[in-house]
This record gives sequence, structure tokens and C-alpha cells, in this order.
Amino acid sequence: MPTRGRALASLGREEPLLLAGIAAAATVFALFSLVQHATFGSGADLAIFDQAIWGLSNLEQPRVSVYIHLSSIFGDHLHPLIALLAPLYWIWEDPRMLLLAQSALVAASAAPVFLFARRRVGRLPRTWSLPPTWRSGAFRRGSPSTSTRSPSPRF
Repeated sequence: MPTRGRALASLGREEPLLLAGIAAAATVFALFSLVQHATFGSGADLAIFDQAIWGLSNLEQPRVSVYIHLSSIFGDHLHPLIALLAPLYWIWEDPRMLLLAQSALVAASAAPVFLFARRRVGRLPRTWSLPPTWRSGAFRRGSPSTSTRSPSPRF
């Protein structure tokens, strides 16, 4: 059984479909969130975290104008991840950067779940990745589900 470090490093070689799925999911999530943001569907939470991360990226206290009674967003909840996201605002100081980071992090969370499940369940045959209807043979030529006759009712 490989160690965790080697398992993560060899994931790209062993499971290219997983990495392709993660990249596709991140792209879909990013497009959806960017379109939603462009059509004014983001909500107030994005504004709150945008202000907090902007403050941290400028090496200031993460103040948020919604929290008038608090001197910092950390007075409401502890969010250590926003300190890790602050350097992203040095690259592009825009709330859409948070949406892109969120999409990438949510999609990347599939890798540790996959590694955990593979360790517990083992390796499944590649046919398990096909949809169940394809595995059952429903789309094969001459199968009962594709015939033109209507099935007789069974009592």
C-alpha cells in the first residue's frame, strides 16, 4: 500500500479519468458561478468575504461593513481559509477570483474522497464507470427494451 504522498503523486498516472473529471467539474462550477455573478445572483456572502479578503490582502484587519458591531470578521466566526486566499487578491483583486478558487477547491475535494474510498472498497472494474443502463445491455441491438413491440403486462 503506497503512502499518502506517493498516492497523491501517482494519482495522475493511475487515474487520468479522475483528474479529467475534476478539471471538467471545476470548469463547469466556474462557468456556472461566473454566469450567476454576472447576472447579479451572487448574494451578500460573496460581498462579505470579498471585503474581508481584500483587507487581509492589503495587510489590514479584515473589516466588513455589514458587521458594524464587530471590529473584524473573525469576531463573528473564525475563517482561517480566508488568510490562505488573500494572496490570490495580489494576482487579481476581484470577487470573481473567489468564485474561481471556490470552484477549484470544491472540484479538487473529489480526489481525497476517491483515495479514501479506494482504500476501503478496492479497485472496481472499469465497467462500473459506465452508466448502469449500458452495462445491463439495454442499448444492445435486439434487446427487449429496444424492440417495437409493447411488452405484455405481467400479473
